[in-house]
Amino acid sequence: MDSPPLATRVLSALNRALGHLLFRVKQALGLLAQSVQRDQLRELTDEARVLGSASAESINHVGAELREINERLAKLEREIERIGSRLEGNGAGDRILEKHEDEPARSLSTD
Repeated sequence: MDSPPLATRVLSALNRALGHLLFRVKQALGLLAQSVQRDQLRELTDEARVLGSASAESINHVGAELREINERLAKLEREIERIGSRLEGNGAGDRILEKHEDEPARSLSTD
């Protein structure tokens, strides 16, 4: 009676085989999950790279547009200053200004 019965040995062997099989399945599923995660990380990295490039391009475009607007505003400011200085210097003797001052004000209504 020192040795266990045959049924106990068979069940023990089946238990070890099943444990080994489940370990291998778990290992395979882990490798599959790692592979899927790497693919997802690679996709996210690619998308981040594309978005970063698009963002940089957009910033460059907006910067160029803002520079153009700034140049136009500076030109308008210079023009306004020039007109203001002309009005201050020549306002009393300016025929165009005197003509407008002599004319009666027109009504804005559409009667």
